[in-house]
Amino acid sequence: MVETLRRLAVLCVGFILLPDMSRAVSCEALEGISALSVSNFAQTPAAPDADAQCDVVRDLSGQRDFYCSWEYQFREQAAQDRFDALQLAITECFAGDLSVRNDPDVNHPDFYDLRQYRRGTLALSVSLKDKGDLQKTYVFLRIGQRPLE
Repeated sequence: MVETLRRLAVLCVGFILLPDMSRAVSCEALEGISALSVSNFAQTPAAPDADAQCDVVRDLSGQRDFYCSWEYQFREQAAQDRFDALQLAITECFAGDLSVRNDPDVNHPDFYDLRQYRRGTLALSVSLKDKGDLQKTYVFLRIGQRPLE
């Protein structure tokens, strides 16, 4: 009985601490976008959810990435929830040979957090940025191909 109550308490605490999964991007969406990255996004993927503003962008090397943003009020909890849910979705959808790197501290006047994920040549990044002057917080998702490190 005590063990059952203990497991129930851990389950309840875990549920309370999980990010709002209504903000999660599906594995199907992430896998579909990632598959299109192999063609350097010859076809533009659909946004992973209705709230995302997305487009294909070109970096300095000519590589094309799929880039999405979500806008929130300054330091709104929903932004942190989205950031956490995207990280969870990536780690669950691409489990196995996925490596993660937290970006080192940067000189940013407000707040900035970046997680970079690699699986072979597939590169995914999720960032959370506060913009005090705009009184906005943004979450960004970027997916593309990179040479093996």
